[in-house]
Amino acid sequence: MKVRLAYGTTGLDLEVDPAVTTVVEPLHHPGAADETAVLRAALRRPVAGPPGGRSERHALPRRFG
Repeated sequence: MKVRLAYGTTGLDLEVDPAVTTVVEPLHHPGAADETAVLRAALRRPVAGPPGGRSERHALPRRFG
């Protein structure tokens, strides 16, 4: 089986035995219709950590307000 690897500037063609080779290819998904809204929602409601991406230890000092 011929396999083309993304290697260097032109790629690399290999001949491999399909009995002992597994080829993994990426799945391409379409982007979000409103990328800005998706980014804002993720920053407001993160999977882990505090909203806004800052912990108390790394929070910037509040000078106004």
